[in-house]
Amino acid sequence: MENEKRIRLGICTPDGPVYRRLGQLAELWGQEMCIRLDIYPAQADSPGDADLLFFEAGEGEAAVDQWAAGRRAASHFPALIALVENSRQAIASYRCHPNALLQRETDYAGLAAALDRCFPVWSPGMIWLDLLYQRERVRVPLCQVQYVEAQGRNTRLQCAGGMIEVNKPLGQLAELLPQPPFLRCQKSFLVRMSAVAQIQSGMLVMFGGQEIPVSRKQVQEVRQKVELWKSGF
Repeated sequence: MENEKRIRLGICTPDGPVYRRLGQLAELWGQEMCIRLDIYPAQADSPGDADLLFFEAGEGEAAVDQWAAGRRAASHFPALIALVENSRQAIASYRCHPNALLQRETDYAGLAAALDRCFPVWSPGMIWLDLLYQRERVRVPLCQVQYVEAQGRNTRLQCAGGMIEVNKPLGQLAELLPQPPFLRCQKSFLVRMSAVAQIQSGMLVMFGGQEIPVSRKQVQEVRQKVELWKSGF
């Protein structure tokens, strides 16, 4: 079912709070995107076998520049993301050819936008479902699944590109969906919590407009879990 590749993300900064904040956001991003991710403190001049490297503009860029000069031709070279506080730092960091810039005091949306620019680097770490669909095998990245619904002995998956029905019962498929970011809201449904727009009158209203009923006994629990998960963003 799953790709076993793990993406190594090194964070190079002398600022402990910045490291912890970036690490927390990156861990949340990895869970939400269903990516196998390892996060570790890196050194600017020797980041090890990083796939992604956050480096501090104005602090580590000289070391990164020197190290990068000898590695550009290597088959394994990480995506670089510069942590900047102002436009001057951003301009100075360009000599390191960063893939993206990230405000030092960032939020989840900023981090996700920077990492989106590095998609070819981290995409091998995505977790996929390998399923039977209309007598053919299909591979579905978990990050595209919005919710799943039992349909007799089959299961419907609502994905970013539309709905597909696969030959696997929901009970078996549920074992392949990490929780979080997925949540079982009743016997017949699992939802991606970030795809829930609101909860009203015992229904989950998804961003696509679909309404999913919640078991009456679970409404309060589901509401708390969804709100707690989304508060991390």
